Parts: sequence; structure tokens; C-alpha cells
Amino acid sequence: MARRNRNQYLALAHAAVRTPRFFHETNWLFSKGKNASADNDGHTNAYGVLPVISRYAELYKEDVIDKIIVLKNESSDEILKIPYYTRFSVGYYTSKAKEIQQLNKNERFHRGLFFTLTLNPARYFTLKDAYEALQSEWNRLRTWMMRPKKNMKRYPVKEWGGEYLAVVEFQEQSTKMPHLHVILFGAKYADVGIIRRQWEKWMGKGTFFHVKRLKPHWKQDKKGSWYRTTAINYVLKYLFKAAANSEHLTELWALGARAYSTSSGLLDYIFNRPENNSNVFSPLTTEKWVYL
Repeated sequence: MARRNRNQYLALAHAAVRTPRFFHETNWLFSKGKNASADNDGHTNAYGVLPVISRYAELYKEDVIDKIIVLKNESSDEILKIPYYTRFSVGYYTSKAKEIQQLNKNERFHRGLFFTLTLNPARYFTLKDAYEALQSEWNRLRTWMMRPKKNMKRYPVKEWGGEYLAVVEFQEQSTKMPHLHVILFGAKYADVGIIRRQWEKWMGKGTFFHVKRLKPHWKQDKKGSWYRTTAINYVLKYLFKAAANSEHLTELWALGARAYSTSSGLLDYIFNRPENNSNVFSPLTTEKWVYL
């Protein structure tokens, strides 16, 4: 597929603003929550709204299945037709997996530490509250881990330059609460005790923090063939797990969440950008595309 220029992407962004109403209504519902209390039953089934949101998701898929985005070049009158592509589209998560697999081309991303971070559902009133807290506190935690601490002889994480890849997953139990799987590339050591205490200090009791060291190793498939697996392959299983779970896809869609997130420096490797970090769009492009 030919790379689109900057103005085509700007026109697409304008088209995205006109998202079908089912998404906006669902996002509002997720923000509101059916149960306005965090009692013992208030946070089950994504705080009571998952059944309704699932119906909205089906309406959304029916609404966009036959739609296309039409762009027009104002200079040449060229018409560009682009299929409406969503996380429910066939091949969406396969394309995301191919993006992540680009990191396997560099040995530096073959090993690291794997974190799992969870929340206590009783502390939140809606799933959106919980998801936003998870994202903001993860950003807070990674900033905290990059700084030297008083009365500590070393950083909480050793030999980590800040590069990470994160995938959000929703629990299959009744709460459907989000938790985060993160790879810290290149990291060799983590002071689990102090990091866990800091996470509980911010997020309260009832949370979970787990660490696993990842490094390349050989595995044998069902046919007896051997293959080499890396830290990237480990996180991909969570991405494909999401793709196979309709409720998980519905929650990601309703929250407007990404399939994965990463430190900004890794985007050059994922999208094969030039080493000089120049803009992937040509600065000489003057043509203007508009959304019809």
C-alpha cells in the first residue's frame, strides 16, 4: 500500500471527527456507569454497563461495515476511496502485531523485564475512571523509576533507558477490570519490594504487582519444529488474546483505547522511520485533500 501524504492524513483526521453516534453514546455510558456506588456488587460487569455497551458495539459494526471514506484532491480532482477500518475489522490486530514485530529486528528489544499492574475495583465508580487511573499512574510510576531515590544505593530498575511496550487487558472475571502488561526493554533488575510498596501507596491495597524476567530462548511447536522466541513474542500473546475476546474488544472500543502503547523512541523502529527522525510526511507536499 502506498504511503499517504500529510494532507491525506489531515483529511482522514477530519473524517474521524464524524465518528458514528454509537461510539459517542457508548463512551458517555462508560463514563457514567450504571451503578453510582462502589459497593460489593457495583463494579461487576464493567460497573453494570457491559451488556448495554455490547449491544451498542453491534450497532456500530452494522453501521460502518459498508462505509468508506472518500477524499478529494482539490488541485487535481482525484478521488481517493479508503475502507472504513476499525478494531473490529478483519486483520486489524494482525496489522498491529506486524507493527510490534518490527522490534524483533533489533537485538536490544529481545530481552527485558515484564510487569503486570492491577487495580482495586472498589476504588472506582466507572470503568473509564479505572482505565484512566491505570494509564496515569503507570506514567507516574515509570517517571518515578527513572529517578534516583533518597537513601537508595541504586535505581528501582537497573539498566533501563525508559523504553517500554504496554498492552492493556481486561479481566475475564465478573469485574472486567483493566490491568496492564508492560515490557521494560533492556532492564536487568528491579527492586520488586520497593516498587510494589510505591504502587500500593498510590493505588491502595488490593492491587497486584508482578515481575518476570524475559530473555530469548528456543521452544518447540506441536509439529516438533524449534523456533526462537523473544520478549516481543511474549507480549504478542496478550494482543492476540484481546483479538479473540469480543468483550475485550468492546471495552477497548468504548474507551477509545489503543491496541498497544509504547515509548515515543520506539516508533521509529516500528514504522521504519529514517534515522534522522525527520517527519515521515514530505514537507514539500502542497496538495490539499478534503473529506467528502
